[in-house]
Amino acid sequence: MDRKTVGGMSVAAVLHDFVVEEALPGTGIGAEAFWNGLAAILRDLHEGVLVCNAQHQILLYNQTAVDLLQLTGTLGLGRSLLHFLAAEPVIHTLERLTLRVREGRHLHHEHGTTAQFVGGTKDGGVLLGGRMSVILQEPDGTDEGPPAITGYVITLADATRELAALGQRDALLREATESFRSPIANLRAVVETMADSPELGAEDRAAFEQAMQESCNALSDKLERVAGEYRNIITGSWPMSDIHSANLINLVRHRTGSGRSYTVTPTGLPQWVHADSFSVVVLLDYLIEYVYALTAIGAYDLSATSEGKWVYLDIEWQGHRQLKDKLPQDVVRAALGKVFDSLYSTGERDKFRTRLERNANGGTDIFVTHRGMEEVYSSARRDSTVWQPRARDPELEAEFMRRMMVKLGVSQEQAKAALA
Repeated sequence: MDRKTVGGMSVAAVLHDFVVEEALPGTGIGAEAFWNGLAAILRDLHEGVLVCNAQHQILLYNQTAVDLLQLTGTLGLGRSLLHFLAAEPVIHTLERLTLRVREGRHLHHEHGTTAQFVGGTKDGGVLLGGRMSVILQEPDGTDEGPPAITGYVITLADATRELAALGQRDALLREATESFRSPIANLRAVVETMADSPELGAEDRAAFEQAMQESCNALSDKLERVAGEYRNIITGSWPMSDIHSANLINLVRHRTGSGRSYTVTPTGLPQWVHADSFSVVVLLDYLIEYVYALTAIGAYDLSATSEGKWVYLDIEWQGHRQLKDKLPQDVVRAALGKVFDSLYSTGERDKFRTRLERNANGGTDIFVTHRGMEEVYSSARRDSTVWQPRARDPELEAEFMRRMMVKLGVSQEQAKAALA
């Protein structure tokens, strides 16, 4: 790639010519003053700065970027940024901004044409917090389409130390919450002991038990409050942003739309989600790919549902039931199941909703809830049917949980004992 030296910097010729011939004319700023000022700014910044074209080729960078990437020498103009940074977060963030600009949402969006992401060096040695801002080229007078993205600017900061400090705060807060457990256990033990002491008078017993119970409740509430604040610290420290579920699902569709044998369709009403969009998109893409590998089903619906403080992202598909031990096994059904398994319908549909939540001990609690629908006749002549909700099935929830535990490495015997 051709380059020019200005202001003590090596700049890609295409970027130099754009600035000199298109950006600066009419501003009253001379080219030399601009490049000298830019060089001074880049030298003084604590963040790494890289300017790339839409093909990820590096057009300009500062020394801080070289230091953050732990490189010796120079990055080299014209080389792909994806040789030095993990590709997926960069590509995902550019896709997010491309959709935002294409739909015109950048004009009113809180962050305009910028978005945050978390990435790392190619070898995984350094975790980096980044911000991408796209460079737009407005269409000419005859074109009414959206602006074209010709490149982007990335600023980088080392997030390794921040997350290490977060780990220290994690340990301190866990120690603080654990200190509540012993007095709570003692109070509850006293209450139980008092309940087993018949020599106390009824009035004294009632007053004493009430006081002790109030103390227990106060301490339990305090523990829950501290644990909740702890979770907020953990989630708040990881760079996340608000994203519309429709845009999140479109990003999943974009990933699955190239060379895949199945389709993804958004359904339901959209919701606002506060999350690391890259991690969520990768997770949903992985889950759909995994289900497809198991079932070969070619169509999936993605929807977002708000319940209280949670937003659930649901993947739904139609097919035969996987928990086949639920089926009545009479002679006809057994024969049909062996020969034409996919043609047999149980008249029931199941949905399993899984929530993972960090607990005060630093572990993860997994919650599984079953929701079912059943097909019933809607007329006295029994010539038409409708789907209606049916009661939760605790046995089905337990079976789902058992299979999940086995998938995560727990033995069959341990899983059965834990759910007994």
